[in-house]
Amino acid sequence: MTDIKTLIEARAASDPRLKAVLKKIKEGTATFKDTAYYAEVYSSITGKVFSANVLDLVETEREEVCEELLRGNYEEINNICAQVQTALDEAAGIHIKPQRAAFPADRVDQIAHSLLDPTVKDSVIKRRANTGVANVSQGFHDSYIKVNASFRNDAGLKVHINRETDGKCCEWCTKIAGRYFYGTEPDDIYRRHDNCGCTVTYENGKQRQDVWSKRSWTSPEVGAGAPPPTRFTPEQAAEIQARNMPQRLTNGQKNGIINTGGKIVDTGGKITDKNFNKALEYEEQAKKFYDARVRSGNSDVELISENTGFKYKDVLAVKEHLMIESHLFDDGSTRKFEPNIDQALAWQRMMENRTTETDMLLLKHELRELRYMRKTGCTYEKAHAFSNQKYDWQTSIDSLIDNDNLDPELLK
Repeated sequence: MTDIKTLIEARAASDPRLKAVLKKIKEGTATFKDTAYYAEVYSSITGKVFSANVLDLVETEREEVCEELLRGNYEEINNICAQVQTALDEAAGIHIKPQRAAFPADRVDQIAHSLLDPTVKDSVIKRRANTGVANVSQGFHDSYIKVNASFRNDAGLKVHINRETDGKCCEWCTKIAGRYFYGTEPDDIYRRHDNCGCTVTYENGKQRQDVWSKRSWTSPEVGAGAPPPTRFTPEQAAEIQARNMPQRLTNGQKNGIINTGGKIVDTGGKITDKNFNKALEYEEQAKKFYDARVRSGNSDVELISENTGFKYKDVLAVKEHLMIESHLFDDGSTRKFEPNIDQALAWQRMMENRTTETDMLLLKHELRELRYMRKTGCTYEKAHAFSNQKYDWQTSIDSLIDNDNLDPELLK
């Protein structure tokens, strides 16, 4: 054990990539992208050194050495992350103690015990000691970031998640690259395969931090159920990523279009800190309003039916369409609409008998949209375009993204 650990430490100490990250940490300029890279390199070194020596160990030693190496990497990676977290928080004026994820004993035991398998060839044992151990080690960084991102979200900070490719990714990774509000990201955003170079980051305020969050998963080997991965050129990957990155904020609209929950706003081709942070603020207010309407039953439906002259069943159908039901999108996913600040304000006006012409247009638009979806089984985007042909509510409202005067207590 001592010899293997010494070899790992010596190689890590002389590695220029790790030196560069440590220099940035010392200078206070490192981010969680740097710690993710540190974890990747350090884990790779561990796997390669261990793999080169694992067959020299008697079988009874393999499991013990593997567990001790991974325990050491757990401490190393968590300490690096905590240093960067503290520096970032100090710069941002945030006073939250870094959280530490629990040591994944079961997963470590699983990979360590797999090195004793008498039914496989030595080459398989060496591969498990290499990529298997490296993946578990990188998972320590994933778990650390997952815990801290979740903790900050629960503490009230607005958290947003990106997944970006490295330009050398497989088709699956490229398709899932995107930009998501915390809690709305698809489950698969947290998965990765061997040698995956994708980066997942989170932002709270203007800070962007890596959020490679580990989930339990299995990856069949090529030749054992999994086809060889399709590789893209950097140009192909960049093109697909550019197409997918704004998808969550925009519901598939072109780049430079922000969706404030569900309301689409043209920002002139650029998503800035100002209008992005506003979008986060508006969505949070709209979400609270939607939740309150769902919890309170259908008294709002009765009021709006009485105040607008629309049939009760039609108003109820619109409410369920906007706030409760899941819908099929062009990207193949099925999900609920994001809370929409403009629709929430319109709903409140109609409840309070302050209905405007555009509010009436909203009801007509949504009724035509939902009926078309139910009749044809088409996606939201197609039904939305169909409804816009007659009731284009979207272009009839002012852009809240350019309005600094939204009263935070406006929605009740």
